Amino acid sequence: MAARKKLGNKNRGEEANAEPIRVRSDFNPLALFAAEVPTDAQGQAQVKVKLPDNLTRYRVMAVAVAGGKQFGAGESTITARLPLMVRPSPPRFLNYGDTFELPVVLQNQTDKALQVDVAVRAVNASITAARAAG
Repeated sequence: MAARKKLGNKNRGEEANAEPIRVRSDFNPLALFAAEVPTDAQGQAQVKVKLPDNLTRYRVMAVAVAGGKQFGAGESTITARLPLMVRPSPPRFLNYGDTFELPVVLQNQTDKALQVDVAVRAVNASITAARAAG
């Protein structure tokens, strides 16, 4: 399912040419498990990792064994992120008739200023007002 980027009223003719938004779908919490990875002559190993669509920090753990008396372990992290990240903070639960405010944080992970449009769509709920933080 691919959606199109919404553009302002003055650019409606360009909407058909906007590049599609890639919808994230792979939310596997385990990025990779490699039971055996051979090393080169210098004792170094490389593993290619294609991260799932989760925007999170992964803990990387490695354990090495050579023979019965040589071993070692190491740990590091990989942070998966996108150039623009949206973090909504909805309530944990709602009941019919409840009202709430939905805070949304936009994080620009680039070095450049971005101008973005934010849209809200609700299913089985009514949007009563919109407020932009300045």
